Amino acid sequence: MTTGTLNESISGLEINEVEVVENVLRSFKIDFDSLWNSDHYLIDKKKKMQERMSQMNVDDLLSTIINLFNVDSPSQDFDIHLLYNPISHNSDGGANAGIFVRNGKGIPIEDDLMVMFHELTHTFGGSLTDLLFRVAKEKGIAQDFGFSVLNEAIHYTLFPGYFYEAHLGKPFDFDREAERLKDKNEYLHLTYSLAGHMYTNVKELIYNGESFDQEFIFKMVEFCTKNLREKVSTKISH
Repeated sequence: MTTGTLNESISGLEINEVEVVENVLRSFKIDFDSLWNSDHYLIDKKKKMQERMSQMNVDDLLSTIINLFNVDSPSQDFDIHLLYNPISHNSDGGANAGIFVRNGKGIPIEDDLMVMFHELTHTFGGSLTDLLFRVAKEKGIAQDFGFSVLNEAIHYTLFPGYFYEAHLGKPFDFDREAERLKDKNEYLHLTYSLAGHMYTNVKELIYNGESFDQEFIFKMVEFCTKNLREKVSTKISH
């Protein structure tokens, strides 16, 4: 059910849930309204993202993604949800329950688009993830931390990697980003490091019109186990 007001949201609840949920929602409502009304920037952000996409070859970009992930019947429509982010200069997203982008102030429109397309690739990656998980498990890569690094690194090669180079005209420096995060976030440090090593292979697939297949997965897992085995096989999930 889609609702537009707090009262409409509450009216859709079971009677035994109303009091608890209402108290929670109303507790946050005052603070949220204050933040939202003081800086209502998402409408402008949406307009600018749409304008920027109209200047890009989005169809070509989507065709590349669909071909790489070998999607037989891709959806024709995607619902993208822009969410308020109270933290300036920060933007992230997710694809667990629809695609969402949590936009922070001060983030370039191109970076918001990069996050959006990155999350879109996750909606196409089901069969790839299954194959990757099976191969990684056989090679002894940890099912939590290590597998997540390996899986995410593949998506990072496209967004930001390929997106920056092919559509923004400015190559993304994986090594610099990995070094910047080395002592701050080991998960992202390893992800950027691995993505940087994968990037040439992924570009080759794109230019040859090929897809992520078993040969590519074996090659990437083999590289990971030779170069990062200790780190990706023993860490606890972050």
